[in-house]
Amino acid sequence: MDLHIGQVPLRSHLVLAPMSGVTDRIFRRLIRHCNGADVGLYVTEFISVECLWRGNKRSLFMMRKDPEESPFCVQLYGRDVEQMVAAGRLAVERGAQIVDINCGCPAPKVVRRGGGAALMKDPQHIARIVEAMVEALPVPITVKLRSGWDDEQLTFLEAGRLAQEAGAAAVALHPRTRKSLYKGVARWGLIAQLAAALRVPVFGSGDVVDGETYRRLFQASGAAGVMLGRGAIENPFLFRELARVERGEPANAPSLQERFQLLRVYYEGLREDYPERPNLHLGRVKNLVNRMTRGRPQVLGLRQRLLRSQTIEDLLDLVAEMDQAAPVHLEATA
Repeated sequence: MDLHIGQVPLRSHLVLAPMSGVTDRIFRRLIRHCNGADVGLYVTEFISVECLWRGNKRSLFMMRKDPEESPFCVQLYGRDVEQMVAAGRLAVERGAQIVDINCGCPAPKVVRRGGGAALMKDPQHIARIVEAMVEALPVPITVKLRSGWDDEQLTFLEAGRLAQEAGAAAVALHPRTRKSLYKGVARWGLIAQLAAALRVPVFGSGDVVDGETYRRLFQASGAAGVMLGRGAIENPFLFRELARVERGEPANAPSLQERFQLLRVYYEGLREDYPERPNLHLGRVKNLVNRMTRGRPQVLGLRQRLLRSQTIEDLLDLVAEMDQAAPVHLEATA
């Protein structure tokens, strides 16, 4: 595979998607622990340029990375061109090899201020942001789009073309509108249209959660790569499994015990970065449990016990009990 974003080579076409409240340094470390070189790019959770402009320490903290975390991309959201450029400079100072512009977040608090998916109503402004950042920063600039604001305003092709003309080194598309949020199915046919229309690499995002969806959605699209988001929470080993599917090898899904052992790794990392926030430790670990066990009737009883845990110690004691039980093998990616 010979895939680059600008001058930055990617080891794999499988990219960790930015997810608010999820893809902090510790979750990215967990994904690296599970998948190694099968992850092509690590992307932060989105970061507000307005907060960075005001010197918000938490927003600066969100740019933290491990020394071995590479390639590393910081995703920014906002609307003001000057603030976007200034935030991009901060990202580069903190090790960003790529800076991504969020044009897809549907959250009301983001779109009310003209950022995220609200930018899909103004593709010309997306181009202005890209052009200014390309001129000011020494790293590749990318954009992540939605298909449009609603079904009457599908602006992804115009936005993608204008971003490319302004100097964007790659474009990602989540093929749902802002109005649809995360409902319905991701329309990968739109990704195929964008990939055919642009010269720069196009990355598809949405609904790729296993080998079957990887083959049916991504492999038929003509996209250069795929962003894995919710599927990577449900199965942190997903990059490794899909790389094996791509090579025609058995996926060899890990047992439930192996997945649950990750909870300790995750917890220790959370303690390192958030030592004064024990409620966050329990909440984040429970969220991972919830996503890993959802829709799996063979572990329903254990799932309920884990999610009812009142302390992180109680939860990890249940994981220790699981280690002593007979292995439970969940289905591999198809």
